[in-house]
Amino acid sequence: MDVGSYNEKMTALLIEHLIAQGVDRFCIAPGSRSTALALAVAQNPRAQADIHFDERGLGFYALGRAKGSRKPVALIVTSGTAVGNLLPAVMEASNDHVPLILITADRPQELRECSANQTCDQVKLFAPFVRWQADLPFSDMRFPPSFLASSIGQAIYQSQFPKPGPVHLNCMLRKPYYSSAACAMPQECPRFCENGTLIPSSQTIDEWAERLSQKKKGLIIVGSLPYGAKTDALFALAEKLGWPIYGDILSQMRTSAHPHLISYFDALVQAGYHQPLEAVLHCGERTVSKNVSEWLKKQNLSFYLHISDYPTLADPHYIVTHRLHASSHLSVQMLCDVLYTDPDRNWLNFWKEGNEKIEAELALYFSESAEITEPGIIRQMGNNSQDGIGIFLANSMPIRDADKFFSPSSRQIAMFGNRGVSGIDGNIATAIGIAQGMQRPLIALLGDLAFLHDMNSLALLRNAAHPVCLLIVNNAGGGLFSFLPVYEKKEPFEAFFAAAHPFSFSQAASLFHIPYAQPKNSEDLDVVLSDFLLNKRSILIEVFTDRERNLHVHQQIVKQMHCALQERESIGCR
Repeated sequence: MDVGSYNEKMTALLIEHLIAQGVDRFCIAPGSRSTALALAVAQNPRAQADIHFDERGLGFYALGRAKGSRKPVALIVTSGTAVGNLLPAVMEASNDHVPLILITADRPQELRECSANQTCDQVKLFAPFVRWQADLPFSDMRFPPSFLASSIGQAIYQSQFPKPGPVHLNCMLRKPYYSSAACAMPQECPRFCENGTLIPSSQTIDEWAERLSQKKKGLIIVGSLPYGAKTDALFALAEKLGWPIYGDILSQMRTSAHPHLISYFDALVQAGYHQPLEAVLHCGERTVSKNVSEWLKKQNLSFYLHISDYPTLADPHYIVTHRLHASSHLSVQMLCDVLYTDPDRNWLNFWKEGNEKIEAELALYFSESAEITEPGIIRQMGNNSQDGIGIFLANSMPIRDADKFFSPSSRQIAMFGNRGVSGIDGNIATAIGIAQGMQRPLIALLGDLAFLHDMNSLALLRNAAHPVCLLIVNNAGGGLFSFLPVYEKKEPFEAFFAAAHPFSFSQAASLFHIPYAQPKNSEDLDVVLSDFLLNKRSILIEVFTDRERNLHVHQQIVKQMHCALQERESIGCR
C-alpha cells in the first residue's frame, strides 16, 4: 500500500472512531500537514465541521462549543505554531473542566530535531494541561488499527472522567498526505470505556447529616457549575436546613426567584450586613466575589464542607475543613433524605430582609437616571432576556459587575464565563461557540480590551446558525485597574495599566458585515436588546462609558446600598 493511501485509511478510521464515541463536531484550521485529517472529516457524512483561519480563536470556539453542547469537541490543526496557538484555550479548558480532543499533525520521526521547516517538538507540548496524550505513528505502516481504536477509546474516556478536560492526539504523517486512488477503510471495532459515577457511602452521608443538623447559622455556597447542572436538590436542602444560599453568578442558580437564594450576598457582605457563621456547605467550584471570600476567611469555621465532582482542590484561602469527591447532585440528594433539623427561621429572614432592601435600593437608583452605566447594563441584560437564552460574561469588570448587580428574573437563562484561568483572550470566539453548542441565542458582555484581543473571531459569525449579540462596553481601556491601588500612580497608569486607546468598533462591524448599534441612553439600549431577541439576528452593540465616571458610579451605589441597610437618617444618606 502506498503512503498516501495509508494516510487516508488511518485518518478516516480515526475520525470514524471519534464519531462512534459521540464526537461528531470537528473544528478545523486549514493547513498542509493536516490535509489527510481534514479530508477524512470532509468525506465522512456524519462529521460536522467548523472552519476558522486563526488557531487561537478556533481553540476558544471549540471550548465554547463543548460548553454549550455538553459534549467533547475535536480540533484539527497543522504542525508548528498552529499547535502552540491552541495553548490559551487548552489552559482554560483544563482549569474549567471542558472536554476537548486536540488532533495535531506532526512530522514523522526522521524529520524531527533536524530543523525541518514548520517543525517543533509537539510531543507532550500541553503536558501540564491535558488529561492524556498519545503520539500516533501514522507514518509507520506497521501501526495496527487496533491500537488506534484502543487509543481513541482511552482518549474519550480521559476527556470526561474522573476530571473532564482536554486530551492530545499528535499524529505523525509522512508525504504524500493522500492518494488519488479510491481506498477502502479498514474494519476495526471501536473500544468503549464507560464513565462511572462517584457515590458517597451511606456512612459518610450520615456523618455529614449529623454535623449539619447541629448547625443553625449556616450558609450554602454554590460555586461555578456547568450548563445544565441540576440544582433542585440544593434548594431542597436549603429548605430543610433553613439556610440561605449564596449562588455565584456562574452557579446556574442566579435567575431563580427561590426564597432561600440571596442574590446580593456580595453587596450585603461589602456593606457590613452579616452575622457570624457556624458552618458552610459548598458545592460546585470557585466563586467570583472577593468580598465574600475575604469574609469567609475571617469566620475561622470549624466546619466547611466542600462537595465536588472533581478531585481538584478549590480552596485558595485554605478554609475548607472537609472535602468530599463525589457526585455533588447525588450527595446532596442523599443528605436531604436523611437530614432532620429544626431550622432557625430568624437566621434566614435576616438575610432575606437585607437582600430585599438592596433590591429596592438598586431599583430606585437605576430608575432615577437614563444614563447608561456599567452596573446598569447588567440589570438591563437581565430585564431584556427570555427563557432559554445564554449570557456570556467576559472577565475583568463584566463578570464582577454581574456577580454584584444581576437581579433574578425568574427565567431559565444559562450563564457562562471563562473562569478557568480568567483571561480576556478568546472571549468572542468562546461566546459564538457557546451559542452554536446550545443552539440558542446568546448575549455576550465584553470590555473593549477583550474585544480587541479577539477581533479576528468576528469572522466566525458569518456562518453561525444561532445569533449572538456582542455588547461591548468601551471605556477606552482596562476599567478594572481603576479599582486597584495602582490607580493612585497617575503618571504611568493610563499607558501601563489601563492600556488607554482611541478606538471605536463601528468599522470592525462593517469589515465583518455585522449590524452595528450605538445606543446613547438606557432606553435606546433596551430597544436594541429587545430587537435582538425578537429578530434573532447577530449584532454588535457598542456602549461608551468613562472610567472615572464608572468608578464614581460604583462608589455611589455601594454607599447607597450601605445606607439602605442602615437608618435613613444616617449622615450622608440621600
